[in-house]
Amino acid sequence: MDRFEPRVNLGVGSFVFSPLSAYLISVFGWRKSYIILGIVTWLIFMVIVEFMRKPPIREDGEKKDASGSVNDGFSVAGTFKTRNFWMICLTWFFVAITLWALMVHIVMMCTDRGMSIVLAGSTAGIVGGTSIFGRIGSGFMSDKVGRKTTCMFALICQTMMLVWLIFSSEVWMLLIFAILFGLSSGGWTGVIPAFTADYFGIESAGAILGFIIIIIGLGVAVGPYVGGVIYDVTHSNNYMIVMCIISSILSIIMTILMRPMKTVSDGQMS
Repeated sequence: MDRFEPRVNLGVGSFVFSPLSAYLISVFGWRKSYIILGIVTWLIFMVIVEFMRKPPIREDGEKKDASGSVNDGFSVAGTFKTRNFWMICLTWFFVAITLWALMVHIVMMCTDRGMSIVLAGSTAGIVGGTSIFGRIGSGFMSDKVGRKTTCMFALICQTMMLVWLIFSSEVWMLLIFAILFGLSSGGWTGVIPAFTADYFGIESAGAILGFIIIIIGLGVAVGPYVGGVIYDVTHSNNYMIVMCIISSILSIIMTILMRPMKTVSDGQMS
């Protein structure tokens, strides 16, 4: 069950805290709500840290994977020389732009289209809640049809939902978007991290994934900011959605450019 926890927890966070944030803001205002959410988050993390476990260690001090074996793989330097590494980085960069531009602005977008702030916050929560099923389901699906195929399918569905969003003017249309977008975004979120171990082994998986997360952080920073600038200039959310569609299409292209590979102990491609 451990391998499902990151996929589930991220979705649960959005599912719980998005509507909670909207409710707190409607009652206390955004300043006090930030303080309340900060305290709650800090308390939750303090409890979680107490339950964290150390990875298994062999008698010779070498870390083992979940199966109890030590796998060879790429070194960090060797990984940087592969095309797949940069394709993974760019895929995640573009989907981070798409997802976080939308998630940061979705409440405002929904209120502009007639929703109350609490219902709009709940819509954001629905995206997070349904993504739980997408994350878990994509794990099972990728074991059957492959990571790349699963990721491509999820990204294509996500792009279609963004096109749907442009024409969504009714509450029911926005709710359908939230459900299907959550499933599809959860689909690629549950698969992309596995590319790191599949392509490069576990020898330097932590360092490699850490570098990729830096790239993700850039996308998380760029997407909401550029989306806000576009709205300020055009006074329309549709142009920001178009930006998300373009970014989502670019992530599909980056995924297509990934190619099968295998690793050997010296970290070279064979």
